[in-house]
This record gives sequence, structure tokens and C-alpha cells, in this order.
Amino acid sequence: MPNKVTSGPLHFRIIGLLLIVMLVTTNIMYHDFNNILWLCNISTLLAGTALLFGKPQGALIGATYMILGLICWLLNVIFNNTFGDTISYITHFCFASAGVYLFFRIPVGRYLWLGCFCWYILSQVLSRLFTSPSENINLAFSIWPGWEIVFSNFFSFWCFMTFSCLVFLFVMNKIIFKSQRGRRFISTDTSS
Repeated sequence: MPNKVTSGPLHFRIIGLLLIVMLVTTNIMYHDFNNILWLCNISTLLAGTALLFGKPQGALIGATYMILGLICWLLNVIFNNTFGDTISYITHFCFASAGVYLFFRIPVGRYLWLGCFCWYILSQVLSRLFTSPSENINLAFSIWPGWEIVFSNFFSFWCFMTFSCLVFLFVMNKIIFKSQRGRRFISTDTSS
């Protein structure tokens, strides 16, 4: 009888619960609750919830944007001089670290890119429906400051960002999927 690993799912559930608690706590204490709709935040909520309910591919969709969220946030901090929010440093680095950890522990599905892209589009729709244009959450309303030189209107900027996102997700999914072939992972079976 094969030895079934059961610590993986419990371990993932604990990580999921910690991600949700940290995200909700920091957003309630330090930010406007609309802040939770930023792609990096709502993706952390997705990853935490997916881990709690034993949905590893859902957790990887969230983890993708937890990592990309750190990169985009750092670019914004550097190029737009938005230094100073200590909580953002802590949360972005902690969430991205958790995202990287998940990619080393959960095998990537062949079509993860498609789920990630749909999640990106959903974040755009949610931002347009529930947030103010002045906040420009997820760049859903206006061109990212500094990019006005390249793009003459928001639609061309949005098309560029969306297409770039699609290509990036597709290429990275293929690279990671191929690099993970033959590796052994912690069991993500939650039926026990």
C-alpha cells in the first residue's frame, strides 16, 4: 500500500488561512477596503481560498499575480516615487514569497495560462464596475503615468497591456510546465 502524504494539504490550508487573514487585516487596518480589488490583493485572496478548499491550480493562478504584483508594485514605487508605505513592502514581499513557494510545491497545469488570463480580465471588469476612475485600480481607467508618451489613448494602452499579459502568461506557463516534468511534488490530494 503506497504511503499517502497528508501533510501537504494541511500545510497548504494553513498557508491559505494565513494569506487571507494577513490580507484582510492589512486592508481593514491600513487601507481603503477597495484596495482589496488590486490584482495582487484579490489574487492573494484567490490563492488563500483555493488552498483552503484544496484547489491547487486556483492557488497557482493567485500565486502568479502575487509574484507579478510585486514586480509591478516595485516598478510603480521606483518610477513614480511612491516610497513610504511600510505595510505595502511587507505584504507585497510576503505574498510574492508565498507565491514562489507554491510554484515549487504544486505542479503547473498545461493550461494554467488560460485561467490566469481569465482572472486578469475579471479583475479589469471588477475594477471598472466597483472602483473610482480616480483610483485607476489595475490600470482599468487610464494610462499608467509616464506611458502617455507611447500611447495616445487608453484603448490602445489597454490592448497593449492585455496582449502583453496574454503572451507573457502563455510563454511562462509553457516554460514552467516543461521544466517541471519528471519532478515529484507534495501530494495535493485533499480527499483524505
